[in-house]
Amino acid sequence: MPRQLLICAEEKEYAKRLAEYIAGQKEFCFRVHYCADPMTGSQLAETLKPDYLLMDDSFTREERDRLSGRKRFVLTEDTHTDLKEGEIAIFKYSSGREILSAVTENSLDDAGLSFHKHGRENVKIIGFYSPVKRVGQTTLALAIGSRLAAGDGTVYLNLCAYSIGGHFPENDSATLDQYLYFLDQDTPNGGLRLKSMASQRGELDYLRPVPLRDDLEAIEEHTWIRMIQMLKREAPYGYVLLDLGESVRGYRDLLKQCSIIYMPVSDDEFAAAKIASFSRELKAVGDSELIRKIRKVTMNRDISILADSCVRAIQAEGEAGESTRRDQRAGDSAH
Repeated sequence: MPRQLLICAEEKEYAKRLAEYIAGQKEFCFRVHYCADPMTGSQLAETLKPDYLLMDDSFTREERDRLSGRKRFVLTEDTHTDLKEGEIAIFKYSSGREILSAVTENSLDDAGLSFHKHGRENVKIIGFYSPVKRVGQTTLALAIGSRLAAGDGTVYLNLCAYSIGGHFPENDSATLDQYLYFLDQDTPNGGLRLKSMASQRGELDYLRPVPLRDDLEAIEEHTWIRMIQMLKREAPYGYVLLDLGESVRGYRDLLKQCSIIYMPVSDDEFAAAKIASFSRELKAVGDSELIRKIRKVTMNRDISILADSCVRAIQAEGEAGESTRRDQRAGDSAH
């Protein structure tokens, strides 16, 4: 059931822009309303009975008292704002994403906070891995992710060592290990937490990689598996992209969790020998499941052409899978 969120801020244009941003985040199922003065806000609050109320700190305590809301946030420019019990301060000129993150973070124990969930069968986990290094694996993953994100919610997670910098600035929001910390605390609504912590590259969501290799290597395999299972069950995305490296414990078992695995390869003879050795090893241990999922991508063409081709293949496989599921449901109904 959608939840009511009311923004009451003295600057009407500010309230409007913030309302439009939050309303545009469809995963959270908010019905958003806004106004610019406490009297109008009081009338709206009486009618709407808002679950979440964001109020301007320019209003007096008495004016804020007249505004009702189950969760009460004060949009403030001053860290010393005089707050009443039950009021939570949010810096007014934070980004829309940061304000929404603060609201959802303080609401994670609230069973009434609703958001769209993809069923397990709808979420596609797409892996990227190559035993050959510096062959463009991350570049390919991000190019595919940006294209998928234009049509469906997509999140990119980098599980490679030494990936901070370049694609992922060091001072940019949350890291993957910070997210894993919340999962380890058995915090409810892990999918919502991921959405609220994520940064964006265009329409593509992502968390920054784990900054230190030692920290990455210390993460237990069962923690990664638990994360992937949660993503399949709860994440508000159609696609989850895992960019994997060998510093991750149990990376092969993580690859088995993927629907498709893209393996960038090179025409270089040494790189080709390494790929062949990896393939022989998989056959020797009888890992037919992993062999079946791997799609080799020779990185000898423009990245845009390669990414477009991969996206078409992903979408085609998704349509074929959905057709199969419809046939199975129809067969079940017939019985």
